[in-house]
Amino acid sequence: MDAPRVEGWTRVDNIHQPPVTETDRLWLGIGWGFVALGTLLRLDRWLLGFPLWIDESRLAVSVFERDLVALLSEPLAYKQLAPPGFLALEWLATRALGFNEWVLRLIPLLASIVALLLMRGLAFQLIGGAGAALAVGLLSVSWWPIRFGSEVKPYALDLLVSLALLALAARWLLDPSRPRPLWLLSVVGPLGLTLSFPALLTAGAVGLVLMAAALGSACLPRRIFVLVALGLFAVTILATFGFLLPYYAPEPSDAAFYYDLYWSKAFPPWDQPAKLPGWLLEVHTDEGFHYPVQFPGLGGGLTFTLVCVGILAWVGRLGWPLCVSRHSSSNATAGSVLVLLLGPFAMGLIAAGLKRYPYGEHIRTMQYLAGPICLLAGLGLRCILVEAERRAGLLPRFARWVPTADHASVGVCGLFVLFGLISHGVDLVRPARVPADQRRRDFARWFWVEQERAGVVVCPHTDLGLIFRPGHWQTAFTEEYLCYRMLYAPRFNRGLPPDWESLSSERPLRVVFFNENPEERPVSANWLAEMNHRWDFRGVWEYVVSDDMKRPFGRDPARHVYRVYEYAPPPGVDPAALVNEQFRSDQKLRAQLAEMFREHPFGPPDWVRRRLERVLNQPIPNLRRPF
Repeated sequence: MDAPRVEGWTRVDNIHQPPVTETDRLWLGIGWGFVALGTLLRLDRWLLGFPLWIDESRLAVSVFERDLVALLSEPLAYKQLAPPGFLALEWLATRALGFNEWVLRLIPLLASIVALLLMRGLAFQLIGGAGAALAVGLLSVSWWPIRFGSEVKPYALDLLVSLALLALAARWLLDPSRPRPLWLLSVVGPLGLTLSFPALLTAGAVGLVLMAAALGSACLPRRIFVLVALGLFAVTILATFGFLLPYYAPEPSDAAFYYDLYWSKAFPPWDQPAKLPGWLLEVHTDEGFHYPVQFPGLGGGLTFTLVCVGILAWVGRLGWPLCVSRHSSSNATAGSVLVLLLGPFAMGLIAAGLKRYPYGEHIRTMQYLAGPICLLAGLGLRCILVEAERRAGLLPRFARWVPTADHASVGVCGLFVLFGLISHGVDLVRPARVPADQRRRDFARWFWVEQERAGVVVCPHTDLGLIFRPGHWQTAFTEEYLCYRMLYAPRFNRGLPPDWESLSSERPLRVVFFNENPEERPVSANWLAEMNHRWDFRGVWEYVVSDDMKRPFGRDPARHVYRVYEYAPPPGVDPAALVNEQFRSDQKLRAQLAEMFREHPFGPPDWVRRRLERVLNQPIPNLRRPF
């Protein structure tokens, strides 16, 4: 059965069949053009190498410092949460290709490009024509998906896994005679859960929709076969979820931070029912619907309106006939596909109602909904243009001034291209989220290379196992300090211990402190006094990198302070003997500090405590490389 025409718009529903008109070929070409444009925009941002922001640095610290077993079995540093599959891919990439910004962001980049290809296939499979091209264009140039394609976070994989599950489910709904998509779901589903937390929501929606479609099948053998395949899918999903359950829950000490503070607005206000309608309106017109970008004064309201128009058009309430497949043009199939697209929204709301996953507020946690949002918004936009052409035809006086729906759709596609080029230009002019990020990274690049060139650089925390201030390594921008040190300090980047054998008066010892003054605390001041007695103290240098960003709650701008103490072996003293003596002295101090931290109510975080315990359990000759 040929696809019906909707106001001069021929729908191409099966991408494996050739287009039937030149117009169809045009829209298919535009769809591929948007895939190419979106790929170039993502590659461009990746190649620019934006400075890592705080959350990226926090995750990168764990990826660099730990072996694969520790990375997957221990809670991540700095209250971070990430699916184990993503962590494993990041670890393998950095070990194979080196630890730098581009390798850290390679997995999200590839995920974002593959997601574009899946979006194109899904859009032309379900909508076809201009609506599909608009949907693909909307996703390809949207600022947030481009950004997440170059961040050391799993948000790009959220979009990829969601689209993969939806594409397989839609393929079977449109052609139930082909069982391959069902079997592939049993593989892609569990794998997706290891790569993306919200994949469970999409998988749940897919399972329920396919189960309902299978139960409604008139063919008993096919129904039994499908139910067996879906049962396998459900079993593999539940088994994988049970295995990964510890990864879904934050540390008990961090749960209050996430649920009561950080994500507080992303959960329905059940204790205030009168505010529930306002909350629903806010989360659907705010950041979660910022495609292609936040519109001034509208937020995500414009995109949400287009989504609503697309839903109404899908169910035929606006007078537009809709056929979802050449294989099956039944209303039941159309309804199943629409429920499939809306199912992840419903599952997300249920999870938010149970306080298990945030809904709204932060667009990064909503990337699993980006595909359905752009698809329905593209359909809604196309339908508005078709309706505008129809209404203009009722007024002959104005008809010649109103472009046809096809011409208007091409014009909107041109605006999408223009927006993408402007986004590219902004990235070239401002290759950093904020100027302070660029300034801090430029300083770190200079500082670590210069320090290692002039002497033997050590950090009391990681090289000597000395933590003088409880809780310091959980705050005070220490994640950025550790990450930049791993990226730009040649020795730390290669994971090498200090080169104690090169110590001399020409290559003195340089002890680096970050955002702490050891002279202000008695225990660290005593350690400095001992160092001054044992070594030849040459001086202290302080480098201040100010942060001009406005801070919440009226706090002063952050200051990144590096303090460098320089020591040289005294004349006539063997440097090796001096180092061994210092190690034995520090070993006693580490034991005292560990005991003090056990009794201190605000001791260091668990991941710092575990690192300190590993250092304490090593013999003195191995203390030169604590991890």
